[in-house]
Amino acid sequence: MINTNRLPFVIIFLMIFVLFFTGCTDDNDEPVDGEIEKEEDDDDDESEDNGKIKQVENIITAINEQPGTLDEPAVLVLEIDLGNMSAGSNWHKILNAVYTAGKYVELDLSSCAMLYPYFYPDSSIQNGKDKILKIILPGAALSIYGTEESDYAFRYFSELKYASGANIKEIGSLAFYGCAKLIEADFPLVEIINQSVFYNCINLETIDFPVVSVLGDYSFYGCKNIKSVTLPKLKIIHIGTFYNCTGLVTADIPNASHIDRLAFNNCSSLIKANYPLVETLGNDAFRNCASLIEVEFPLVVTVNPRTFMDCENLVTVSFSLAEKIGDEAFRNCINLKTAAFLGNPEKKTFPPNHPLDPWRQGKGLFTEDCFVIYDYAFYGCKSLEVLDIRNAWNIYFAGGCLADIGTHLDMYLFDDDGTISYGHPPIDFFMGGGNDKGPLTLISMKIYIPKSGSMVQYHHPFPLEGGYHGIAVWVNGILGVTVNVEKLP
Repeated sequence: MINTNRLPFVIIFLMIFVLFFTGCTDDNDEPVDGEIEKEEDDDDDESEDNGKIKQVENIITAINEQPGTLDEPAVLVLEIDLGNMSAGSNWHKILNAVYTAGKYVELDLSSCAMLYPYFYPDSSIQNGKDKILKIILPGAALSIYGTEESDYAFRYFSELKYASGANIKEIGSLAFYGCAKLIEADFPLVEIINQSVFYNCINLETIDFPVVSVLGDYSFYGCKNIKSVTLPKLKIIHIGTFYNCTGLVTADIPNASHIDRLAFNNCSSLIKANYPLVETLGNDAFRNCASLIEVEFPLVVTVNPRTFMDCENLVTVSFSLAEKIGDEAFRNCINLKTAAFLGNPEKKTFPPNHPLDPWRQGKGLFTEDCFVIYDYAFYGCKSLEVLDIRNAWNIYFAGGCLADIGTHLDMYLFDDDGTISYGHPPIDFFMGGGNDKGPLTLISMKIYIPKSGSMVQYHHPFPLEGGYHGIAVWVNGILGVTVNVEKLP
């Protein structure tokens, strides 16, 4: 029984006890400053963790909670260990989950761990890959490989539109081969892109790889929607790199030193080719670049066969060092007006071993010190007005190289008093009109030579008199073309 005299003290004690353990509050019963912020921070951390799927078993549930359509795909941000990405790994479980759900997804794997530093998607597996629209590769991945000698890494990713990898430095051969829906490939640190990586990625729109130093053969073959290329570190443009990139307008590759065969073949929208450091051009390198207007290659010595064939809008070409113009190099460049080749081969041949004498060495045999325009080099260049080869001490015009070019041509030639030049023998009906070398369309020629020296003679077993009448007699007398010679100041 409680003593009534002590009751007030008991009540006061209980009140103090309650206040002490329930914490202090103000008149509005609000928590003490700092408690709300702490509670909210805890909620944010929990929300961020919940945004990442850490268990494979939760993927199907996460997909099914979203529309998963082409227009509104399910977004999966994963934080899962992909293991070695071989059969039975978590990577395969992810693909199977996507396959089971049957919906379109975007995969963010940037926080995923891997056993090895390369992304190895196993090109033999098909399940689920055709539902992936976007993939962000793990930050731990330094390269991309497939299963068959590093080939076809993204085989069966038929709906893939976007791919990226923040730390990828090398992409294996044929990695995105045939990914026809791919629009963007974002690999800012990639240095090596192997053979046919983006072959026939017909919807890829831009190429901007700031540190790429190696591109394999046919890397971008058939990427017809690419408009521009930026490759500041690339030095060698390999075989067919941009073959059939019909939408390519500009190719900014300022440090290129070598352009291999077929490199820009059928890039019908390319408007300019200006590569000041390029020394070699392969066969058919710019063939059928129908929009190309002007080309300038100051270091190229040899223009190989068909390099610019069928470039129908080409107007001007300039080669400061060129000495050899290959078969059909400019054939059917119907708007070409001015062609300058200012190479000056070192003289190594002296009489009586005349390098161009068909009677002594056999027809068509030349030595390395001759300037040579090979068969059909300018065949069909119907607008050609000026051919400038003023530095070449000795020239061979092969069969049909100036056939079907129009009615008049101005030609700048080198000549001297006979101490250097052997003259300029027009062998093999070089303007056409014989030996099935094409039609002779020229009616008149004007030849410009330096003021000093002889008047354009040519070597012949039966010496001709009259200075410049040598070439004039041949061209006019044999081919019926009127020739005038003018000495430059």
